[in-house]
Amino acid sequence: MLRKLFCRANTEDMAHGALGAHEISDFTPALDTPGVGTQAYFPDLGNPQDKLDLQRTASEPQAEWQLPLPSDILLLILDTYFLQDAATVGKLSLSCLSLAQICRSYRLRSLCLNTKSLETLEDFAASLRRYPNMCEIIQDFRITRDKASWFTTEAEENLCFILTHPYPKLTRLKISFQASWPSIPPQPRAAFHVMFGQPSLREIVFDGTHIFVDMLAHLPNIPSLEIRGDAYRLPSPFSFSSGGDSFCMPERLVFYDRSNTGFITRNLFHEDSPLKLTRLKKMEAYISKLQTGDLAIPLILCATTLRSLHLYSVVPTTINLGLLKQLEDILLTCDLTKRPVDAFNQLLHTLSRLGPHPDPVRNLSQITLIFRGGHIRLNWHRLDALFAPSLKRRWPKLKRMNIRIVDEKWLLHRKPKNTADPTTIGKAPSLGRISGIFEPAGESDEHTAANRDEFANRPVKVDAPESKVIISRRHPEWQLRLPFDVALIIVPYLLDDCRALSNLTLACCSLAQICRPLRFRTTTLRGWEKRPVTSTQRFVLCLNTSPDILEMIENLQIISPTKFLKFPEGPVNFEDESLCFILQRPYSKLRRMELSFTFAWAAMPSRLQHAFYAAFLLSSLQEVVLCQARFHANTLAHLHRISSLDIRGDISLLPWTPSDCGDNLCRPTHLAFQDATQTGITTKNLFNERSPLRLMRLEKMEAYTASANTLHMNPVFSMCASTLTTLHLYMGSSRWRSSPEPVPLNLSPLTRLQDLLLTFELVQVTVGLLGTNSLVDESYPALAWAATSLSSLGPRPHPVRNLSQITLFILHRRLRYESSSTKVPWGTLDAVFGPTLGQRWSKLQSVVVRHVMENASEDEKQFMPNKIESVMRPMMPVLHSAGVLKICTSNETLGFWNL
Repeated sequence: MLRKLFCRANTEDMAHGALGAHEISDFTPALDTPGVGTQAYFPDLGNPQDKLDLQRTASEPQAEWQLPLPSDILLLILDTYFLQDAATVGKLSLSCLSLAQICRSYRLRSLCLNTKSLETLEDFAASLRRYPNMCEIIQDFRITRDKASWFTTEAEENLCFILTHPYPKLTRLKISFQASWPSIPPQPRAAFHVMFGQPSLREIVFDGTHIFVDMLAHLPNIPSLEIRGDAYRLPSPFSFSSGGDSFCMPERLVFYDRSNTGFITRNLFHEDSPLKLTRLKKMEAYISKLQTGDLAIPLILCATTLRSLHLYSVVPTTINLGLLKQLEDILLTCDLTKRPVDAFNQLLHTLSRLGPHPDPVRNLSQITLIFRGGHIRLNWHRLDALFAPSLKRRWPKLKRMNIRIVDEKWLLHRKPKNTADPTTIGKAPSLGRISGIFEPAGESDEHTAANRDEFANRPVKVDAPESKVIISRRHPEWQLRLPFDVALIIVPYLLDDCRALSNLTLACCSLAQICRPLRFRTTTLRGWEKRPVTSTQRFVLCLNTSPDILEMIENLQIISPTKFLKFPEGPVNFEDESLCFILQRPYSKLRRMELSFTFAWAAMPSRLQHAFYAAFLLSSLQEVVLCQARFHANTLAHLHRISSLDIRGDISLLPWTPSDCGDNLCRPTHLAFQDATQTGITTKNLFNERSPLRLMRLEKMEAYTASANTLHMNPVFSMCASTLTTLHLYMGSSRWRSSPEPVPLNLSPLTRLQDLLLTFELVQVTVGLLGTNSLVDESYPALAWAATSLSSLGPRPHPVRNLSQITLFILHRRLRYESSSTKVPWGTLDAVFGPTLGQRWSKLQSVVVRHVMENASEDEKQFMPNKIESVMRPMMPVLHSAGVLKICTSNETLGFWNL
């Protein structure tokens, strides 16, 4: 996310700072490791020449610091916000050597080993052997495997080496095997038992693994245990090597029971199970169907130690919670989708067990109730009556009552999200002194992330017969560990990352204050959507509730996703009315407007056209982009205040008179246009004398046009001869073989030209004798066209002396690359600048020749750059001796070639 913050760092040392993928799998290519028989998975963890240590110690060789923020600030950012964000840390480590040294320990802190292939195990084992200090960083280790067949002998050896390797700082181990524990071969199973004995290991998670409860005897010193799979009792004919008389006595226990009979719960807490609860302090149980008495005995065994109980299940009415005298935190769930009154009564009955006279659970400090379903018309006074008559006397330590109402399916694999706002509950005299939480129903997909916090800022009232809940967002003081000015510097680097801005805005009110203006800086509206509520209608609601958004928008994009042939001319429909309302707002900072329509501009209702014309007159508007739309040239008269115009659609010409829109003319300083027609009709209509477009102020022109349209470009140059400084002409290659050949450009009128870019496809034309098969001549008309066009820049006695840069894009598509480098007369281009380049173009600094090889093979991509350069430089002595020639290659596919 913060990668753009470090874009100013030196990226030439990326090879030293690159790390492998965060998740180790056989899909990640392994790199060669010099001096080791196998391949190492982390090729950059250390280098004997660099002597870079994995740890961040005082003895580490310090590279020159190249980042705009101090190192201690970056460490604070990583520790606070990106400790669990492996993707972000991975991108930061690829930025520069300085960040790579910091991010190594963060990337290796949590690893995932996918053991489904031999290559993956070999790579990771080789990394452990080559970088022994790597194991000193790993703190969270996840080992996964699918339902595929088990290991070969070599794979078992590598896995045993990995499992038995010492990890001094390993605190959490997660095993995600989609298989039963007895199916693991004896040697890897014994290696797992060795890993269970790591002295620093504090937490073990079995995710999807079918275990036998007897194997828990190998976990005597594990404080935290999670079982997210099936648990069976060991059949009598079988036996494993047990841990003797050892017992598993965790302080925190999380288990899932998705069975309909509750056999997992009974097997875990069977009297012969090594799992003992004499030290248990926290229990989280996710049970689909709780049988009578399944948890009664386990809760009695931990009644004197249990402090936190979270039951994600049906309400246990048969369990006496009053026995849990040390309980401080309790969470209960209630499903109101079926028989809501009975479910609510069961919940009240369970809560009543917490406070029986005369000895209630006095240590209780927090109660959380989660209700599923939107049915809230219940007798909430009965809940309040449980805490009467004196709340402080019965529960002196009770500080918080959390009530969450969710409208989603019960999910046993995760907790319900807590994204609610602090509220107060009225008409409840006892609970009114305790802050509560009300979580509204899950938001519809119709609400975009850009508008979600806007709805949250508005007070929402939900009326019930006997209770009223008011949601209001607090505005706390600055809560982040970073200084406000530092956060203000970091966030603008995420302007093009909408997801990151959305997540930061929802993180806390402090970040929302910074990110909210940035989120609305670029606003995209998709009009005429086939939805009950379109994005324009939602945006109208935002503008009505938060008018300050108008001062944040700098870039407005309006897109039509479908094609319309004709708009209704009757009463104003709601969509057009919403769009007219949006366009007629007073945007004080709107700088750029982009319109992408798939219909003709003339098909738009006149009321909507006038709304767009009003938006074009905004004083702050500087740039307008017209994409795909088919419009008349006289529309440009309404753009007389803008300085940048980008046209990517078709243009038709209608009789235009000044009376249509006054004496206004469109005089941009930057113009970009596209003409995909083979007749040049768009170019002719755009620069016709009857068009309101005038080029007397034009400084930069970007033209994307077919090669056959060069005939219509020469008259355009005379219209901006005294002002144009930059000309980028991107010509398609689809008609280079056809006749007539493209007309050379006459660039001599452009006396102030400083930057020139031309493109052409290098096509070889072979001419044979009439009636024979012999070859007599090979010519390159595109190269001759480029040379002739460039020669028009320097006619004696008045050449274009201000020219400082020339760029040539040469496409190699139909020509073999060997012939393109050895047989092409590159001296034709060099002769244009000879014999004395310094006298004719004294300011020329570079001539860049970029070869675009779209269909080149991998071998050609490797050797052709050097091959082309070695052939071209001797053929171009004038440019080479002057030191201005730069030759480079590119493999990217550019769309304008197909025009």
